[in-house]
Amino acid sequence: MCVYVCCILLKVNRMNQPIANTSNIDLKPLPSYFDEYKLKRDLILLEVAQRTDLSVDERYELFFDEIHKLTNRFFKIRVNDYKVVKITVSKGHSCTSDQPGNVKDCGWKCVVAPRPFMFIYDNQVNVVGDNKGVKIYGTKACLKMTVAGRGRNAGTIYATFKYPSVNSFFLGRFMRSIIQRDVDTLKSFLLNTDDLIEIASDIAHKVTISEMLNEVDKNEDK
Repeated sequence: MCVYVCCILLKVNRMNQPIANTSNIDLKPLPSYFDEYKLKRDLILLEVAQRTDLSVDERYELFFDEIHKLTNRFFKIRVNDYKVVKITVSKGHSCTSDQPGNVKDCGWKCVVAPRPFMFIYDNQVNVVGDNKGVKIYGTKACLKMTVAGRGRNAGTIYATFKYPSVNSFFLGRFMRSIIQRDVDTLKSFLLNTDDLIEIASDIAHKVTISEMLNEVDKNEDK
């Protein structure tokens, strides 16, 4: 873990270079997938209902097998959702003194990862304004501020955070568990919605697409 906790101390008096693109890309909310995947589940039910060549037990088995395949494919989609997340956090720091001849040390102020398991991406840390030192850790970046004699120094530190890759040596296992939790939540939604028992019963009783579609239309009209 030393790759994440070791710090880098930069001794630079002033850094006024342009800030990297600070457009945030947030994680797509899991519930935003619910309607899309509920429709996919219902289509699976329609297809399974047509399999009159199978017994009722075989149709149930086929249905749950297809749901398993569907949610496994969603795992890859969710991996990409986490991969593209990029959040830039900023914090200002200043130091003011009215005492001539002395150096006033106002200490450090830090930006921290906005969510668990997020880390500073590729050392993407920038300072605009006065910079009396920067420490970069895995999950935070800190700006030091001092002022010599009378006056005021001020600066703002920016750090860009991302989630680690699922292939990361240190944190890949944790990321895979987080994504699997999302997959399990979606799967639970698909198998526990209020209308599932009613719809699933059609596997045993409905034998044509037209009958199933007519039933769906009736439910939507209610």
